[in-house]
Amino acid sequence: MFDLWLSEIVRKMIFLLFVVALDTLSGVVSALKTGEFKWEQLPKFISKYIPLIAGWLLAEAGSLIPEDIYSTANLPIPYAAFTAVGGISYGFVMAGGLGSFVANLANVGILKEWLEKVGFRKSE
Repeated sequence: MFDLWLSEIVRKMIFLLFVVALDTLSGVVSALKTGEFKWEQLPKFISKYIPLIAGWLLAEAGSLIPEDIYSTANLPIPYAAFTAVGGISYGFVMAGGLGSFVANLANVGILKEWLEKVGFRKSE
């Protein structure tokens, strides 16, 4: 069970790091285009993901608790809901990263017409 869980976490982590890299690169390009790029802001930008990823990993770790042990805790949350928290957390982290990436694309002007058509506006 642990090997399967770990391989799933590694797969999700690789995809998440890819999104973080896309968001970072598009953010740098956007900042360069607007003339607001500062090297000291880059670590701060990347570090905003650290608590998000740590929270997701912690939530995923809860799914390792076997149901019979979980039931002895008499918690008011059903086991299925408890184990779903990791997936929900992952979804929120991914949505935030992808949303930031798309916003950076809009700021740079890539896919501008399509992004405006679906509701994204250039941030001021």
